Amino acid sequence: MRILKEDAILAQFKDNALSVAKKFDIKHILPLYIDIYEKAIKKYTKKSKHSSKPHND
Repeated sequence: MRILKEDAILAQFKDNALSVAKKFDIKHILPLYIDIYEKAIKKYTKKSKHSSKPHND
């Protein structure tokens, strides 16, 4: 494999791998999860409020 034989290519491969890995760092991912959970909570609490009203049948 060329990556293992050529140091410059291996170094570039490592740099690219680190760059991609940094995209998945907790500092980047956690805010996304928090946003999703907050939206889900808001949606659920809206449904709960509507469903807990007594029916006038």
